[in-house]
Amino acid sequence: METLQTIAAGYGGRLDVVDLGRRRRFSDDFKLSVVAESYAAGAVITQLARRHGVHPSQIYVWRAQARGDGGGVGRISEPPAFVPVVATGDHGGLCEPSPAPVSAPLVIVLSGARRVEVHPGFDAATLAAVVTTLEDLR
Repeated sequence: METLQTIAAGYGGRLDVVDLGRRRRFSDDFKLSVVAESYAAGAVITQLARRHGVHPSQIYVWRAQARGDGGGVGRISEPPAFVPVVATGDHGGLCEPSPAPVSAPLVIVLSGARRVEVHPGFDAATLAAVVTTLEDLR
């Protein structure tokens, strides 16, 4: 019988050993815990997959299964989603409006590459008149 070195020599000196192994099986509890962890704030799927020894795409499959899109694993609740917010004038005293922060000037770029820098507290009516006058000078 030939040795691995003899066989490898016939293939240009390169021999790749591939371990096909057995298909791994994960419990539903393990899958659900990984899926729940994947929805945590700041979770990075690739890091999570590396830590648990699975491929990142497997976590997405388990998420779909948990949502009911792929069957197999028990359901978990959906991650939080954005919802529309309607602002009303009445805040019921629950919060006070915060004062305007002191910030850098607002820079308005007009036609002809003209710039107007507006510092906090500048009168809006005067600003409108200045911008209108400068735009009319084109």
